[in-house]
Amino acid sequence: PLFYMYMIIDGMFEDDQEQIQTYQEKLEKLINYDCNGDPVLPKMFVVPKSSVAEERKTPRSQCRRASYHIKIGEPENLFLWSQAMYIISNLLSKHLIQLWDLDPIRRYLPNYLRPRLTSRYSAFMRGAQQGQRMEQVVQVVLIAETTRLQAMLANYGIQAQTPTEVEPVQIWPPSELVKIFTLMGKCPRLGLKGRPERPIGCLGTSKVYRVLGKTVLCYPLIFSASDFYLSHDIALLTTNIRSELQFIGKSWRLSGRPTFCVIISEDDMRDPQFHEMLALLSEFKLGQYGGVKIRLGRLQNLLSSACIEHLDLPEDSSVPEICPVKENKNLYAGYQSLTDIPKQTRIEEEWRDFAAEYANSPTHEIVELQANTSHMFGQIQLCGILNAREGPDFAIGEKTVRKRLEDLSKMAAVHRYWSALRYASSLLRKTVDSLTPYATAVIVNGKSLCVGTIGVASQIFKAPMTPKEL
Repeated sequence: PLFYMYMIIDGMFEDDQEQIQTYQEKLEKLINYDCNGDPVLPKMFVVPKSSVAEERKTPRSQCRRASYHIKIGEPENLFLWSQAMYIISNLLSKHLIQLWDLDPIRRYLPNYLRPRLTSRYSAFMRGAQQGQRMEQVVQVVLIAETTRLQAMLANYGIQAQTPTEVEPVQIWPPSELVKIFTLMGKCPRLGLKGRPERPIGCLGTSKVYRVLGKTVLCYPLIFSASDFYLSHDIALLTTNIRSELQFIGKSWRLSGRPTFCVIISEDDMRDPQFHEMLALLSEFKLGQYGGVKIRLGRLQNLLSSACIEHLDLPEDSSVPEICPVKENKNLYAGYQSLTDIPKQTRIEEEWRDFAAEYANSPTHEIVELQANTSHMFGQIQLCGILNAREGPDFAIGEKTVRKRLEDLSKMAAVHRYWSALRYASSLLRKTVDSLTPYATAVIVNGKSLCVGTIGVASQIFKAPMTPKEL
C-alpha cells in the first residue's frame, strides 16, 4: 500500500485526477481499522507460512494477509512510514496543505520556474511558457523634475516624487544603462565584446536593477529628449506612453510586476498641450487604462512587488562614469495651477536664408553677425557655416560652435520651434541610436513595414528580426 500512496501524491504533483482516483480506490480496499476505528496500513501483504508450499506450486493462488504479528493497532506494531504517507496523501487530496508545503524549494517545477532564494535574476511566470495570457499589473512611478512641479501636480491630486525623494534608488537615462550592458559578458581573452551599444526597449527599462551596489530604475526611451527631438512634442509623447503601457501589459511574461517611470519636466508643463498629459495622469488614478491594470504609487512602496534584476560585472571591469537624473533646484515660489504658468510663446520669424546669403562671407563677419542677430533660425544657419568651415570646437566668444548649437537646440525645443529644432539636430547629427526598436514596435503591433529608397527595391518586413537582419 505504501506505493499506492506515492502514486496518489505523484498524481497531485502532476495534477492527474484520474490517477489520484484510481489509486485511492485501490488503497481503500487495503485499509484496516483498529479498535478505535482509526485507519491502519500494514507494511505489506504476505503469504502465510502454512500456504507457502501451495503458492510455490501455483503462483498467486493463495490469499495474502496483512503483515501483523500481534493485535492490529498496537503501537509497537505500527508501520510509521505507511501511516505518515497516508496522512500526507489525505491532506494533499483534501487541499488542507499545498504542494509547496511539502517541497518549499519547488523542486517539482522546471528550473526556470523555481523561485530564486536571492531573487538575483528575473524568471518567467508560471504559464507564460505555454503561451497563456497573463493578467498583469503595470506599476507607474511619476518623477517630477522640481519640487515646484511636484506641488503643482499635487493640487490636481496627482502624486509625484522628485529624484531626491526616491533616494537611495537612482533614476537613470537608458543610455547610462547601455554603458553598463556593454560590460556584460565582455572578455578580451576570449574575444568577446559584450552587448552591442543598442538602446534598451520598454520591457528592459521596466525592471529594477541592482548594479554596482545601487538600486536603479531607468525611464523609457521615449523620454530621452537629448537623443531625438520628437519627445519634445507632448501630444506625441502622451500617445507613445499609452502605446508603451499597452505593449508592456500585453507582452510582460516575467515574475514580478513591470515598473514604468514617467519623467515630467517644467518645459513640458509650459507646453500648451500639457493638459493632455494631465488627462493621462488622471486616468492612471482610476487604476485601469485600455485593458491594462495600473498601480500608481511611490517607488519605495512598489519595490517589493517589482521585477528585480541583478547585473554582475567582471571584477576587472573599468566602469564608466554614470550620470543619474538630478533634481532641478528652484530658487523661487511654486505655481498653484496651470493658469499661473506662463506659456511659452511661439517664435514667428520672417524667413531668411542666412546659409545662402553668407556662404562666402569671411569667418570674422559671420562670428560678429551670429553674436548680434536675434533671428534664431539664422543663428543656427550661421553656426552651421562655422561648423563646416572651422569645425565644432571653433570658439564663438566663450562657447564653442557645438555648445552654441546645443543651447539653440534646447531653446528651439522649449519654444516648440520645430523647423529650427530639426535643423539644429541635423547639424549636431542627433539621430536615433537604432532603428530596430522603432521598426519592431511597428511590426509587433500587427503592421507590415515597407522600407526603401529611390533606385533600390523596397523591402517588406512582417516579422521581428535581429538588428543585423534589419
